[in-house]
Amino acid sequence: MEELISAFLKKTREAQGLSRADVAPMLGLSIPVYGRYERAFSKMTVTRMIHLCEILGFMPIDMIFEAAPHLWGRTPEEAEDCLTLARILRSLPSDTTRDLIRLLQRMIPDENQNERGINGGTETAK
Repeated sequence: MEELISAFLKKTREAQGLSRADVAPMLGLSIPVYGRYERAFSKMTVTRMIHLCEILGFMPIDMIFEAAPHLWGRTPEEAEDCLTLARILRSLPSDTTRDLIRLLQRMIPDENQNERGINGGTETAK
């Protein structure tokens, strides 16, 4: 899993046209210390991941998906669909997101919403 995270970091950094020497100081690290993340020698903290998300412009879900796609679906296609949906949701305006949540809540029986924690403190749509 560490190797998958490392490969994702390197690929994302390179896609931004940045070198290790560019990224390391943005994180407050030396180049060799940052390089340990890209070579899977060092495990990353959540705080470091968030900082990398901000610098390299990716969402945590993107990195986690690369390392553990099985968390998003039973099949590769199902996992890709969930990731695609998450990316679409991320790009929607907040009022559209709220409308979509209400619509989806109406599609799921009340007992399933409570069981899955879907309501999350919001009012159940009737």
